[in-house]
Amino acid sequence: MVFDGINDTQTVADNGLLDLSNITISFWSKFKTVGGLSNLVGRGGGGNSPWKIRTAGTSIYFQGSTGSGYATSPSFVVGQDVIANDTTWYKLDFSYSDLDRGRTYINGLEKGTGNQPVGKLILNRDDPLDLAYSNADNSYMGITLDEIRISSVVRTLSWLITEYNNQNDRSGFFTINSNETILATPISTEKP
Repeated sequence: MVFDGINDTQTVADNGLLDLSNITISFWSKFKTVGGLSNLVGRGGGGNSPWKIRTAGTSIYFQGSTGSGYATSPSFVVGQDVIANDTTWYKLDFSYSDLDRGRTYINGLEKGTGNQPVGKLILNRDDPLDLAYSNADNSYMGITLDEIRISSVVRTLSWLITEYNNQNDRSGFFTINSNETILATPISTEKP
């Protein structure tokens, strides 16, 4: 999905499937522009929204509300050259568990662990899922998103690396050989 950063967004209505306390959010992205505090993928845009993946300048981070504060993964800086370059795909993964802290990954590499207290994310809210839009400050994100996956489990690093390798370099992940010709030898020459 291509979002122009001017007025393109996609919204998925709220349903119980989005009320997750353990979560992994994965997607491929190509950055075009960034403005203000823009959401790449998130539920709700105002204070105490359940979770969102945001940009702030040239940083990207996962932010989840536990009701008593935000559980935030460390932001990682992708750099202005990356954000302005819309030809390179990046695989972004964010996970959160009520027993652990948020974790941030880019291209299958862990970039860090959050430093906020753990706790269950706010559930049972009526917040829709928004792509490339933040209703908190009415800002749009210029980005291309693909393969957006929201899982109700915290995926392991091995899972995320395999997923990245499988989609990033298909020719290096598996090999398809040419067909073999096998000459069949008759078992018997008797005629019935």
